[in-house]
Order: sequence, then C-alpha cells, then structure tokens
Amino acid sequence: MSTTDKLQQISAYLEKLLSDMEQLKAENRSLKQENSDLRSTFDRLEKDFNSLRLEHTDQTNTVRTKLQTVLNRLSELESSC
Repeated sequence: MSTTDKLQQISAYLEKLLSDMEQLKAENRSLKQENSDLRSTFDRLEKDFNSLRLEHTDQTNTVRTKLQTVLNRLSELESSC
C-alpha cells in the first residue's frame, strides 16, 4: 500500500471518527435533557410524597387526639355513674 493510500485511509477513518463523535455529542445532549427531566419529575414526586406523609401524620395525630378525648369522656361518664 502506498503512502498516499495510507493517508487517504487515515483521512477517511478520521472523518468517520469525527462523524461518530458528533453523533455521540448529540446523543449525550439528548440524554442530559432526559436525565434533567427525570430529575425534575423525581424531585416533584418526592416533594409531593413528603407533603402527603406530613399531612397523613397530622391527620393521624388529629384522629388519635379525638379518640383520646372520647375515651377520657367515657371514663368520666363511667366515674360519675
């Protein structure tokens, strides 16, 4: 193989490499955007979950307090009889 052929082969290889790198760069941008979107969705869901968990805890505490009040009143009624 002559030097000219080798240089042409190297040149063609480098052009393909550059093309592949551009394609990978585009795919990487796309994946970064998808990752960012997924992160935003996750953050929103995590915030919603934490909010619901706090709300559930508050509701549970409210019901527990009401139950304790009812039990106390029942005890008072039983004592007064």
